[in-house]
Amino acid sequence: MGKRFASIDVGSFEIEMGIYEIDAVRGIRLLDSMRHVIALGSDTYTSGVISFGLAQELIAVLKDFTEIMKTYRCAAYRAIATSAMREAENSAIVLDQIHTRTGIEVEIISNSEQRMLGLKALSVRGQRFDSRIAEGAAIVELGFGSMQITLYDEGRMVSTQNLRLGALRIRDTLEQLNSARDAQRLILEEMVDHELEIYSRLHLAGRRLKHMIAIGDPVRILYDRLMRKEGRDPIREDSADRATVQRFYEYVVRRTNAQLERSLALSAQSAGVLVPASIVYQRVLDTIAAEEVWFAGTRLIDGLAAEYAFNHRVIQPTHDFEGDIISAVQEIALRYGEGTTHR
Repeated sequence: MGKRFASIDVGSFEIEMGIYEIDAVRGIRLLDSMRHVIALGSDTYTSGVISFGLAQELIAVLKDFTEIMKTYRCAAYRAIATSAMREAENSAIVLDQIHTRTGIEVEIISNSEQRMLGLKALSVRGQRFDSRIAEGAAIVELGFGSMQITLYDEGRMVSTQNLRLGALRIRDTLEQLNSARDAQRLILEEMVDHELEIYSRLHLAGRRLKHMIAIGDPVRILYDRLMRKEGRDPIREDSADRATVQRFYEYVVRRTNAQLERSLALSAQSAGVLVPASIVYQRVLDTIAAEEVWFAGTRLIDGLAAEYAFNHRVIQPTHDFEGDIISAVQEIALRYGEGTTHR
């Protein structure tokens, strides 16, 4: 039996834990996962702090997670928090309470660290990842707090850019508007298009990308439910052409949240972020003009498990992450006319 490792992601919309078994022969296997919806980001993005009630709920869930880790006899764990905790003014107090009452040390990671974990989760897919970035790909990771677009051309990372277009952040902004649903949709489309127009001028000029790799919890949930509604397996059929993505987009934006809850068997909280997520991904796909979208289904907890396996030399990484960093830096230098001699 390999080492058992627990990954915990304290996200903006939910807390998730994965229990993994890692060994050199069978690689990384997910044994079990559990999640709890808790919109920490709704507090942080509107008031700047995490409320007492949500902090207590978070602590209660993490207490349950510690018991589950004991049951599985995990040799190690890593718990990370992302933008909701990162931007909260009282994050230090909340983290201290978590450690005191649960024993879990939660680490706030930067945006760049978070995105690298996403890449490590994808790299474990091996040839499926390598072949796409060799042909030119945009990795579009939509979270609840922000979105990251990472471009690869001929297998080299050429840029990575963060945009404040997270599904939960957008939903909460739109809910403050006293507008009809269709008007909110138009406002959202204009907001996304404005951000993407600036992004396109800086990063996409003259660049052709064959693939879009769509990751992040909102799109993973969305694709899974839409495929299963049609009686199809989202794991076996994890790639779609642009026409299929457009059809899914039309299905979501033409229905109310209540209709999406019923037809896709979603909670009210999840249904509320699907329209922003659908619009953002459709607009990005139109901007990139990729031929195919790969819904890889990877999660941040997968990246934590992959990094643990790499760091402990249980599995050797097949992708050169240091090369990615150097390549991206060189592209930035060229864009701003930095002198080669100085470099």
